[in-house]
Amino acid sequence: MNFTAILGLLMTLWILIMCIVFGSPLVIFLDVTSVALVVVGTAGLILAAHGPAGLFTYTCGGMRRLLWPKSGAMWGVEECRMAVRVARSGGQSAILMAACGACIGLCQMFRNLEDPSTIGPAMAVCLLTSFYAIMLNILVFLPLSRYFNEMVMNAEASADVV
Repeated sequence: MNFTAILGLLMTLWILIMCIVFGSPLVIFLDVTSVALVVVGTAGLILAAHGPAGLFTYTCGGMRRLLWPKSGAMWGVEECRMAVRVARSGGQSAILMAACGACIGLCQMFRNLEDPSTIGPAMAVCLLTSFYAIMLNILVFLPLSRYFNEMVMNAEASADVV
């Protein structure tokens, strides 16, 4: 187990949740539509750009390797480079999906300005898609990118020594 990565991710998640809870109920940050838009949309863009291997091997499998490094055969430099590319692409895709969510929420809000009860839910979609995309970047894509980039740099450094 990579206790440092697990501890860092848990600390980050904990402080985010605590900051939310100190200011408001946690439940107002839960929106299934926004989660689905960001997570499924990001997964779809990774699938479209990198194929099934990008989504399953380098994203899901990459997280498994980040948290449990000895859970299978070590990846070579090319696999680590691909994991970095997929992680960076996933981070960009999440932000793009957040922008789509913001546009959807704003269009819903402006369409129904005469009904004040619809403004809140539409604005929630707008803001929460951005929040979820940032969370996905902080908790998944940034750690993956840095972890595998470090592995590539270490492999290249040791190859230069030999």
